Amino acid sequence: STRPTKQQTTLRFFGDGASRPSAESQSVAEYVFDPRRDNDIGFTADALALTGLRNTLGTDNQALTMFVPVNNAWYTLLILFSSTKAELFDDDTWLKETLKYHVVAATEGAVRTQSMEFGTKLYTTSGAALHFEKFYERRSRRSSPAIRVNGCSIHPTHRDIEVQNGVVHYIDCVLLPKQLMLPTRRTLISYISSRAELSMFYNALRGTALMERLEQRDFEEPLTIFAPNNDAFIRFISMYPAFYIDTFEERWANPDSPTLYETLMYHVVLGRF
Repeated sequence: STRPTKQQTTLRFFGDGASRPSAESQSVAEYVFDPRRDNDIGFTADALALTGLRNTLGTDNQALTMFVPVNNAWYTLLILFSSTKAELFDDDTWLKETLKYHVVAATEGAVRTQSMEFGTKLYTTSGAALHFEKFYERRSRRSSPAIRVNGCSIHPTHRDIEVQNGVVHYIDCVLLPKQLMLPTRRTLISYISSRAELSMFYNALRGTALMERLEQRDFEEPLTIFAPNNDAFIRFISMYPAFYIDTFEERWANPDSPTLYETLMYHVVLGRF
């Protein structure tokens, strides 16, 4: 099994007849880099190797907590970003800060799920906080509750894994720091146009000044769009049949009805939320 770096590739293996260490005898870094776990978390190990964060997870740092995204979490992110693994790994700053967002600061100690309650907040090595939810499913005989960190589910069986210098939890998605620009070529409008359930919203945007703004890849202030789906549009048009006819004559005839541009702008917020 290999780990990519900018200048070299590092081969990791266990020699013939070598005893394979248990999780309790490994550091967080050694646990994640163990090739036996590549099928589950190898993508995270590759990312750690590339960013040079492996040393921060070694035995010199005690009482660490790491939330480790499984491979499928990364692949889902690539699809969301319309990107490749190579393109994602090419953005060193984003990758490094994102991984630091998965490691709880040592001052918090090794955090186990029994201490994660609804409203719990833990600060990470990136400086940003993680927020937790805990709930029990009705009519469920599961001994362990469902726990989410920033909306990502902590694995029901691969949690509270004790390692030499802390604890590891598997999660089903990648935690994304809000303050970072996402490393994607996808624009807001390219995403909206790709979703069949947003086709009416896309058609309403076409030809407007707002459309030009949403097509931009580089801009100083990011935007958040609350995009109504087609069902919402159908309900709205039943109340305002002339919605798409945004002319002076139509506005004169229906002064109390919102214009197309006014309605669309009401769904746009400056900033990332």
